[in-house]
Amino acid sequence: MRKKSTTLTMGERNILMLVARGLTNKEIADQLGMTVSKVKMLLYSACSKMKARNRIEAVFFALRQGAISVHEIYSLDELVELTVSLGPETVETVAQVLRQRLEEERIPSASEEVARLEETQGVELTEGEKAVLILVARGMTNQEIANHLYTSASTVKMLLYQACTKLKAPNRAQAFIIALRRKAINVHEVFSLDELVELLSALGPETVETLAQLIRRRLEQEQPAPSIEKIPHNP
Repeated sequence: MRKKSTTLTMGERNILMLVARGLTNKEIADQLGMTVSKVKMLLYSACSKMKARNRIEAVFFALRQGAISVHEIYSLDELVELTVSLGPETVETVAQVLRQRLEEERIPSASEEVARLEETQGVELTEGEKAVLILVARGMTNQEIANHLYTSASTVKMLLYQACTKLKAPNRAQAFIIALRRKAINVHEVFSLDELVELLSALGPETVETLAQLIRRRLEQEQPAPSIEKIPHNP
């Protein structure tokens, strides 16, 4: 059963949606016409309501609880960019699960994670850099990432710095978003099918099916044209 939504103020919602886009506190303050201290206060309030340890975790909790929705953050074109690595079949599966959920008023079990798909070309990150960015997306702090990967916090900071440099990202949150768009990380490496259903549920099955169609069209356009072999000319 879907968790009951936690009520956020308009200011808290706006700030979390901009955090999801990878903006810093200063950039959020400039965009919303408020002070950085006000942004920090609202972020603290949102984290408290969501029982989140940090801003990134607050975004994911807010999405999963329905306090904010994906379509308020990203356009359909941006969602195509972020989810194209899943492939149309997986996104269609999400749409089918959502449709069944609406019909049966429950989410069926989908505990198996999406199978690893062939990676497309993009920015090359090391396994360590990918691992820390994936855990950043799960809302972990540097120390928690270090504990999870059995390494030191200084090593995590170094890997995050290297990833941000390669991706030309100003911060770790934006580095993760850019990594998704540049196909350095695939969505299925971060979220299980159950979690994707939760995150995309606000879109509704029709929009998710449209998303799958756009992904299929994008992949078809990216396929190289078949080569035509020259027929030898017989004199």
